[in-house]
Amino acid sequence: MLRSASFSDDEQDEWERRLLDLLRVQTAGNVQEFSASNEEETKVHGQTVGELFWVMFDTVVEVKHKNNMFKCPLQHIKLTLDFLRPYIGTAELNLPNQDLEFVKIQIEKGVELVRKCSKQARCKKYEYTNKLFELNQYFQGLLDILMMRQARKVRKCHETETVIKRIEES
Repeated sequence: MLRSASFSDDEQDEWERRLLDLLRVQTAGNVQEFSASNEEETKVHGQTVGELFWVMFDTVVEVKHKNNMFKCPLQHIKLTLDFLRPYIGTAELNLPNQDLEFVKIQIEKGVELVRKCSKQARCKKYEYTNKLFELNQYFQGLLDILMMRQARKVRKCHETETVIKRIEES
């Protein structure tokens, strides 16, 4: 989210919290709708990846506002999560169960890491900053995979459309 020069940090935080609430309400229907139709693939040990995603997102936003020491790496993670948000709870996250399990584990580890960062002293800043950047790299890799899958689907649809047009023309 771009920061206006006229907003203070507190005002920006409040706007981000409001946006988060709106996004959660907006996507809740999509998550419920998809998990009802494809429950077996999206549920992993009782929790959906979408539910864990929102726990991760909330934790990052909360800790980012409480602890300025890790604000930069947490902002990077938040931006990556913002890009991942459209894929969570939709058919785009149609991954095999073992991959969903791995995604779930990574999100759970990420939540634990971010919570630890809210309590850390300066002496471990370097160690935790590196871990946060590694977590962000994982989420960026997941985003890359999901974007490539979407691009393949679009290309396949375009090719199918082209074939249909050729058949109709002849």
